[in-house]
Amino acid sequence: MFLFAGILPWTFFSAAVLESTSSISSNAGLIKKVMFPAEALPLVTVASHLVHFILAMPVLLLATLGFALHGDITITMTILLVPVLMILQTLFVAGIAMTVSSASVLFRDLRDILTNLMQLGFFVTPILYLVDRVQSRPLRALLRLNPMTPFVVSYQDVLFFGHLPGIWDALLMLAYALASMAMGVIVFGRLRDTLAEAI
Repeated sequence: MFLFAGILPWTFFSAAVLESTSSISSNAGLIKKVMFPAEALPLVTVASHLVHFILAMPVLLLATLGFALHGDITITMTILLVPVLMILQTLFVAGIAMTVSSASVLFRDLRDILTNLMQLGFFVTPILYLVDRVQSRPLRALLRLNPMTPFVVSYQDVLFFGHLPGIWDALLMLAYALASMAMGVIVFGRLRDTLAEAI
């Protein structure tokens, strides 16, 4: 259950970001149309993976109910915060997707770089372990700076541990979501005019 609660949001993040790197280059015909909003392509990619995430949630909730019936975990009202976490994470992922989708048109190797970074990112995100049990304080601080850490930890808090996310995790999620969207809008806006020529 602990693994399941962490791996679903990670899969949503990694799959949406990686697929968004080719969302523009694979739709060159649409980009060259003057009236077509290019930013719709990465956002549609994020939306499709969000649907997969939403469809996987009932399985996670049923598993949570099953463990609760056996007395292994306790279901609390914090489970109602899941939609809020999903909204914040979707904003975060959408901003990243807009950034990498436009940048990958100019930097063709970006997808390969991101693929390797995602493999590393899986292990530096507390999906398989509790970040608070990491013995090294500097390493624990670095893990806390990972943008996906507060999201994964918060899902585990509300679904597995049955308590509210920490105040710092909540603030970091909000900050990362807003910063990501701002970065996505700015980067995409600056590169939009060069996309049709670069493809």
